[in-house]
Amino acid sequence: MSKYERDFGKGLTTLKKKINIAFIYDENSRSYKAKVKHQYQKLYIGNNDESGLVQVPFHKFQKLKLSNARYFKIDSLGKKVLLENVKVKYSDEKNFFVNNIFYSDLKVKQFKCSLSLPDNYIVTYSYEVLYNDLKFLNSFFFQHNNEAVEDVEISIKKNSNVKFSIYDFNLNGIEKIENDSYIKYIGKNLNRYKSSSVSVNGNYYLPHIIISVDETNNDGEIIEILKSTDNLYEWYNSLIKELKPDMNYINKLANSIIGNSTDDSEKIDKIFRWVQNNIQYVAFEDGIAGFKPDEADNVAKSKFGDCKGIANLLVNLLQSQGFNAKHAWLGTRSKNYDYSIPSLVVDNHMICGLEFNNKMYFLDGTSKSVSWLKVPSHLEGKQVLVAKGNAYETLTIKKSNPLDNVIDITGVLDLSKSQPTIDLSIKYSGHFVFDFIAADKHMSFNSKKHLPYYFIDDYLDGIKVKKIYNVATSENLISYKVSGNYMNIAKTNGDLTLFPFLDVLLYDKILEHMPAVYIDFPQTINVKLQIKNGGNLPAEAYVKEQIGNENFNANFYTQKVGSDYFVNQKLTLNLLHSSLTDHTAWNDFVSKVKAFNNYPLNYE
Repeated sequence: MSKYERDFGKGLTTLKKKINIAFIYDENSRSYKAKVKHQYQKLYIGNNDESGLVQVPFHKFQKLKLSNARYFKIDSLGKKVLLENVKVKYSDEKNFFVNNIFYSDLKVKQFKCSLSLPDNYIVTYSYEVLYNDLKFLNSFFFQHNNEAVEDVEISIKKNSNVKFSIYDFNLNGIEKIENDSYIKYIGKNLNRYKSSSVSVNGNYYLPHIIISVDETNNDGEIIEILKSTDNLYEWYNSLIKELKPDMNYINKLANSIIGNSTDDSEKIDKIFRWVQNNIQYVAFEDGIAGFKPDEADNVAKSKFGDCKGIANLLVNLLQSQGFNAKHAWLGTRSKNYDYSIPSLVVDNHMICGLEFNNKMYFLDGTSKSVSWLKVPSHLEGKQVLVAKGNAYETLTIKKSNPLDNVIDITGVLDLSKSQPTIDLSIKYSGHFVFDFIAADKHMSFNSKKHLPYYFIDDYLDGIKVKKIYNVATSENLISYKVSGNYMNIAKTNGDLTLFPFLDVLLYDKILEHMPAVYIDFPQTINVKLQIKNGGNLPAEAYVKEQIGNENFNANFYTQKVGSDYFVNQKLTLNLLHSSLTDHTAWNDFVSKVKAFNNYPLNYE
């Protein structure tokens, strides 16, 4: 046990993982299917789950068969001792949730130990999955987040009648072996990644492959599966064609929403706001494996829907008024893929594309704070597949400019008082406003009064806030005032040392075995403080040239303007995540920025 704790630390360590993928011909359906065998041996150190619950998900296009499962304890000599041989044929089958999203046709088979498990135990199990539709054969991970792996093997047996493509990601340290019979990947001693609340999603950094079946040869008939994005869109579009909305209901609803409005922009705005305000987004993936939208009139009547249902409702409402609205598919920023990969794994979201005045707008009705003219931050920089009947176009949603999303902090720091006071004016624009409004909509009535404090608190380290007032909110600007005491000072023998720079960088360095940092959106933080000091000036002013690069930079300086003394800061982040591979530049930048939090101004 000490070896694994020393090498991998506490948590889940997979001692052995083996996944074998083979293609088989089914005589009954006269089509090819995929059979995938999984074998696992997992060691838990410092276990908090006495039952050792294991869940294996599957959906309607798969058949799952559990083969065996055993639980072992570790004796004083480090040897396995059998605790229970689980009767897997009696395993439970339940609905499955992923990140609190319910999938109507996604199930899970699960089993657990009937005995209380010790802190350290081993579970071994195996199962077989039959893929009835090869479109759903996609990603296979060598390890998951917070999982160390001692020995892993993923193999694909070749079949002359099945052509497939493999897209690999983050395979440093993974050996690839290929011959006429199979492709095999082997990994040894994969260290555990330790993510945080500001880390990018696992597919950005974890080793994995995506298998996309191009075509099959069924007795001389060539059947394209996902040979290109054309096939992907063809299937998506077939699901849209199956929809039969009640257009009489939709037309009447749209007319009641727009009322007497004659301006097209106003009509669009009213329809979008009605959907935002009246349709509750629910984490419920309904339909064919979560890909087919619910009917527009069903969503409108029930007043709830998932992303596809809400997008479909928007498309139908706008089309009923003559607007060129279209269904659009994309992966949010949680997905590190684009449409160069023809696979279902690329997408996890649907929105409404609207071609209006020779420009394409992207309307996401699941976002309750942005206007139809803006795109939510979690979609920035992503490719989107926009429907055009039997054709489609692939576009890229633009990344916002750091100057679009700004926090301005200005104020006065008064050192003439025995306990220095500070009075600040806070202003937000862009995505900061949208986040504020979204938080306000989701908070309880009693908590709303504290929202301005929660939103700015992280930037006010060293300030004891006593009052927040003059809160003003609009679609484009949030503003309020803050007053309190400034605590970042030190007094010695009548001398005063002031640490004037605020901690405006909320991200930290990336340590070993940690993934890259996810940036919410490009942004600018400006701080300008006037120092009132009773006529005294610090011994010297400080000017610092800009540090960082074009993607992330900061400037700190002090200046004397007439009889006034000012402390200035500017932080600019013009990226959506830090480098995925080399963290050197980011870590150097963070170190230098954090160092300025301790820069002193000395008053004698």
